[in-house]
Amino acid sequence: MPASSYVCPFCRAAIAIADVNVAADIALCRACGKTSAFSMLCGMSRLTPDILSNPPPRGIKVEKDFREGVRIVYRRISPLLLFFIPFTAVWSGGSMWGIYIDPWRRGEFEIGESMMGLPFLIGTVVLLCVMAFMLFGKWVITLNKGEGIVFAGVGSLGWTRRFAYHRDSLVSLRLTDLRVNNTPQKGVLVQTDGTDFVFGATMKDSVKQFIAAYILKEAGGSPW
Repeated sequence: MPASSYVCPFCRAAIAIADVNVAADIALCRACGKTSAFSMLCGMSRLTPDILSNPPPRGIKVEKDFREGVRIVYRRISPLLLFFIPFTAVWSGGSMWGIYIDPWRRGEFEIGESMMGLPFLIGTVVLLCVMAFMLFGKWVITLNKGEGIVFAGVGSLGWTRRFAYHRDSLVSLRLTDLRVNNTPQKGVLVQTDGTDFVFGATMKDSVKQFIAAYILKEAGGSPW
């Protein structure tokens, strides 16, 4: 795709940069007359043909099965652990020691006071679950005849979401509410029949681009 143009998500025609209003986040396709968000076009512009012709990014394994379709499995220890481990040790360790462990050790444990520490206890459990996912978790994206299934978790424990896709689905990368160092992160967007499905904001950009390109390939569409 030329650097001076983008691709219409509806008819796949080229959109010249002159027909883009960046400030208003809108782009006009002269071929079909429809408008779309410029931010979506930027996400689509990252889905170039060489993504799938090159080896998958590190941590990705593609499994193909005649009955179950395609499974994209992504596993990788997150570098965010370098932040979460010391933070959890200081924040959770200090609060758990002061609220529960030390009073219990001195025989001064009181149920009433311990109830006030429930937010810290819940926060500690959440942090430990997040760290467990960063260490041992996986993403599994299954694509089979128009049905997509996204699983994220550790072993068989986790959450599962489903989405539909077909030839006219819009597949792109879109900004999400997740921020890292105050920078919004993009997720994989699959828009089918007006319904948006977004996932994978915590993944590396190269991984998100590969998965989005593969979904687009399975859907039978092409942004190029």
